[in-house]
Amino acid sequence: MASKDAELEIGLQWRPHDQQFNASLAFDGPAYQEPRRQLVDQPVHVDLSRLRQLTANAEQYGTALTEMLFAVEEIRDFYQLARTTAGADDTPIHLRLLVDPSAPNDYHRVRWELLRDPDDGAPVAIRRNIMFSRYLSSSDWTLSTPPPKHDLRALVVIANPSNLAGYSPQGRSLAPVDVTAERKRAVTALGPSIAVTVLDSGGAATLDRITDALADGIDLLYLVCHGTIADGKTRLWLEAPDGTAAIADGQQLVDRLNGLTRRPTLAILCSCQSASAGTEPTTEDGGVFAALGPQLAACGVPAVVAMQGNVTMTTAASFFPAFFEELAAHGVVDRAMAVARSRIEGRHDWWAPVLFSRLKRGRTWYLPGFAEAGGYLWNAVISAVEGRTFTPILGPGLAAQIIPSRREIARRWVDRWMMPIAPGNREDLPTVAQYLRTRTAEQVPANDYRNYLMTDYRQRYADRVPEALLQGSQPEKVIAELGAQTRRTDLDDAYVRVAELPAPIYVTTSWTSLLEDALVDAGRPPVVGSFDWNDAPISGLPEEQDDRPTEERPLVYHLFGRIEEPESLVLTEDDHFTWLMAWIDRRQSLPASVRHALTRKSLMFLGYRLDDLDFRVLFQSLQSFGGSGQLRRWQHIGVQLSPASPMIEPEAAQEYLESYFGERKVGIYWGETRRFLQELCQRMQVTQ
Repeated sequence: MASKDAELEIGLQWRPHDQQFNASLAFDGPAYQEPRRQLVDQPVHVDLSRLRQLTANAEQYGTALTEMLFAVEEIRDFYQLARTTAGADDTPIHLRLLVDPSAPNDYHRVRWELLRDPDDGAPVAIRRNIMFSRYLSSSDWTLSTPPPKHDLRALVVIANPSNLAGYSPQGRSLAPVDVTAERKRAVTALGPSIAVTVLDSGGAATLDRITDALADGIDLLYLVCHGTIADGKTRLWLEAPDGTAAIADGQQLVDRLNGLTRRPTLAILCSCQSASAGTEPTTEDGGVFAALGPQLAACGVPAVVAMQGNVTMTTAASFFPAFFEELAAHGVVDRAMAVARSRIEGRHDWWAPVLFSRLKRGRTWYLPGFAEAGGYLWNAVISAVEGRTFTPILGPGLAAQIIPSRREIARRWVDRWMMPIAPGNREDLPTVAQYLRTRTAEQVPANDYRNYLMTDYRQRYADRVPEALLQGSQPEKVIAELGAQTRRTDLDDAYVRVAELPAPIYVTTSWTSLLEDALVDAGRPPVVGSFDWNDAPISGLPEEQDDRPTEERPLVYHLFGRIEEPESLVLTEDDHFTWLMAWIDRRQSLPASVRHALTRKSLMFLGYRLDDLDFRVLFQSLQSFGGSGQLRRWQHIGVQLSPASPMIEPEAAQEYLESYFGERKVGIYWGETRRFLQELCQRMQVTQ
């Protein structure tokens, strides 16, 4: 899938030994098959003292900054390549500047938005087709991914401590905040379609109350307060319950956000206004909020808009309504930023709003459905189902209503065993299970998984499951009971819908028998098979499996083991690697019908997160078949159970799968499996 937009990334990696930056460059455009990447030997030197001298003159500041960055010939060449590819302002360019988060705060307070085109001298950030953002990325960050489009909720916080007059940080007086004007500005900018909760002065804007409100599922945090920097640390002038000043370290706000299950998708950080509408403000925040932006982005807020210096009320009155109106239309935050900047490009402070983003393509919400060509892809899916030329491949996500997610289990194991695991891996069950196995014994993770399920079921389902089952030690029996109850009461249960699909073969990496039970309920009692990856035979399965499955008596083939036999589970990282080695050695021993189903039919992946290890191992294994080239003949479908992926956005997931299956041979339905199956059923009924 060729990108419709051009993408230019300029990365600046901090060199503490000489106070300069290494540069890395990446460009991808519609005319290029492969992205171009380059590491630059010549360091980038940003002269902070010179820039400080030019603070009062935006044009001179921008010219000096441009000379510093584009003094490196390779950076200038990549920028010109992007501009040439984009043509006469036709192709949008996502220009992402990556400033190393470990660099001193002063470099994040640099007014990068004032960069100018090295050829014509025009400001880059207000070109019609350039969407400029400061992009942030780190493998250790626990990321929060945008939700599906829904009715947005905003929290507006306006802090106006009653005793501000008693403080003069760094000799700068703190003027009272015009709470009424700030509230009106925020509510007007957000517009009528966003539900707004306001915490404004009088002891309302406390850190505890902010945290409590955010925990209620806020999409957008809009914070107005005084800020200062002392000893390199950000200070926020919030309120105590009695309305007096409570000075919070910026890290305290970050820590509170880290503790939330769901973080805001967007944060707006505004310096206080101490002047009447239309006049120049009388205070200057020194870029405090531009320094805080990377901290909030690092803790999992996908996008942060901060003011690098105070903004006049006139500028804000034009910028914010345009920004939120555009964001509501398509959800692409850097595009909304570009449009909003174009509304204020004639103002002297147009450069003040700065966007920090961890969203490669800027999307803050997604529309459930296919990423593109929805009608064509639905026709392809229906044709494959009606023609019996498809193979369902089922992941663990189909059982989400009955079995806690593997990410939830990983988090709880980390807490229970007090594991020293990096934040980015705390929800990765194979990694967590691998640590547990290394520190205990080989069978502990699989057995602990079973014990965890039983403990969870005893706590949650005492009123739904017979006590005899709950007091036992066999979670598979409780799962079967809960599955039977769910199928009786929920006709849209994922397993009910899957059992209605006319497939003679189902391949699954799930560990349960919920599919088999659903097929029995549907009058299609299956034959069950399993891939023997570690010589741990599964009891109850026939030694010789029927290789002539039919729709009436389908084959359910388990690849990653079954919960009844803990030794068969592919759970830890080592298990996945051992499984892959066994697959290479034994894949030709699979029933011929299974080999045919995996290489010569359209594959329908249901119930997976595309960044999870089980999916990636499965996906790689399909490429190892001698006849895997046949896969390029078919249209394949990947259904992302939970699009809340810390690694992959819709377009990136599309590109990831297409790199294996070939261009336009895979479609991603971006939404829950349950919704996909509901829509598939409805569309098939219309065609009949």
